[in-house]
Amino acid sequence: MPVLLIARTPGPLRRYFGAFALSTLGGSMAYVAVLLVALDRSGSGLAVTAVLLAELLPVALAGALFGSFADRYSRRVLMVIADVLGGVAFVGLAFSDGIAPTIAFAVLAGFGVSLFMPTSKAAIGALAGDQTDEAMGASVTIFSASMLAGPAIGAGVLLFASAETLLMANAASFLISAVVIWGLPLDREPRRASGGETDEDEGDRRRSVRDGWRAMGDIRGLRLVVVLGASTALSLSMVNVAEPLLATGPLNAGAAGFSALIACFGIGAVGGSLAGRAQMGRFIGAVIACGVVLVMIGLAPSLLVAAPLMALAGYLDGVMSSSDQRLIADMTEEDQRGQAFGVKHSLDASGVVVGFLLGGVLATASGPRPVFCISGAVTAVFGVFALVRSRALRDAATNP
Repeated sequence: MPVLLIARTPGPLRRYFGAFALSTLGGSMAYVAVLLVALDRSGSGLAVTAVLLAELLPVALAGALFGSFADRYSRRVLMVIADVLGGVAFVGLAFSDGIAPTIAFAVLAGFGVSLFMPTSKAAIGALAGDQTDEAMGASVTIFSASMLAGPAIGAGVLLFASAETLLMANAASFLISAVVIWGLPLDREPRRASGGETDEDEGDRRRSVRDGWRAMGDIRGLRLVVVLGASTALSLSMVNVAEPLLATGPLNAGAAGFSALIACFGIGAVGGSLAGRAQMGRFIGAVIACGVVLVMIGLAPSLLVAAPLMALAGYLDGVMSSSDQRLIADMTEEDQRGQAFGVKHSLDASGVVVGFLLGGVLATASGPRPVFCISGAVTAVFGVFALVRSRALRDAATNP
């Protein structure tokens, strides 16, 4: 089991997971605080949306570029820079006044995330070696658990502390993570320092960004995994917009019901992350099953029916998240993973942005139930297409 890897592997890998858990938990705790300060400084729901997009857009725009950096330069240095950017951004969010500076610091935080995410995934192999697959699964479990626990802990902290205090606590978690990461052996081979780059190196760097997608086509099935992951990110983001409307509207469950749905999904996601494998069939099967379950949630007559279905959808989402990342790690060499994960996170973030917008339009026009049903149907179609494509790729490999 991936999480047991943390317990039985002392030294650098355990310290890495500790730093990753701390910064991830801090970020998820601060999520509630970011929304509150944005609303307090603007009084507008549109401003809150702008802050959320400000954090996502840098990942969509710069993830592939920063992923290529992770394959060329010191991953340890890049991760420390990312953590410092995050720390500075959240200090700025805590002390800034007005919505414009808030959005600006949210953009800075987004750039920190866009640098950290592909670099951290690429660096795991240097610590885990032959256990990279298990380590990748453990990182997904830690992330899922942090996303579940963080908002609840943050809400509890806000009962006796201000949102700004929570933002400062998150800034501290980034800086602690930076100190821990600085002491880790994350680079197996010496990498070029930025000051020593030649014109040829610069040309190679530009080509690595421009041709990253083309290069991924040389690895059988890799594009399919990345595109399918981004497609499910889009469809599930549509559901995120409609979920509170479903709970408070057709299900007549109120805010407590919405919280219950969120908790069920989160608990399921943690469990599902433990069941992920570097297996294409498991990944695609989870996508198709998740689509069917989302349609069932859209048709659920009550909270008692919707809640266990949400837990099942969360479980399948956990399987998908763990499987696709483990597949990417399994398909790529260590010096290719930064680019691969950079493209993945760029496409995932783009899918989330588009999904939020589509979900909002559909929910406004037709209500939450159709959003769930459409999202589920689209997800299942994506999965069936991927199944057909994967069989074609396998047949092509068998009969070149």
